[in-house]
Amino acid sequence: MLTRGLDRPGLARMVITGKSVSMQIPGHRINATEVLQAAPIPKDRRKVYMRRLKSHTTVEAVTPRKVTWVPFEDGVLLCEAVGLKEKLLPLLLYAGRSLPYTEKNYLQIRRRPATIQPVGESSRASLAIRLTWNIEFCIRQVTIFAFALCKIRT
Repeated sequence: MLTRGLDRPGLARMVITGKSVSMQIPGHRINATEVLQAAPIPKDRRKVYMRRLKSHTTVEAVTPRKVTWVPFEDGVLLCEAVGLKEKLLPLLLYAGRSLPYTEKNYLQIRRRPATIQPVGESSRASLAIRLTWNIEFCIRQVTIFAFALCKIRT
């Protein structure tokens, strides 16, 4: 539900997941602190997003309330990165501005690719080699452990 901020004039607010997310009406700056608090992400990940925002754009921080306002484009990219863009779309469209192209979002945190991705014969061969190495490593570790255990008992 989108509301104009009655308690603080000049704000548009939307409540999602029980948290309020604000946008300043005159400049369309988005409250990055509230976006990150509404996102279902751990605290350490929030800090990573905030560092990336601060290194990439001009961030207006309000010290007493520890609130961070970012330009509209960066706010939309943040919403996209944390998975709240669809939920916050009414608030973002309320600005009456076109949404930025999010294909190359500098805020996206890349997930580690899967270590095993068999696609063809060469992948299967490399998978077999890796499995063989892992088995050999485990056998060596067990041998070392057994040898050490025998030394302790004698």
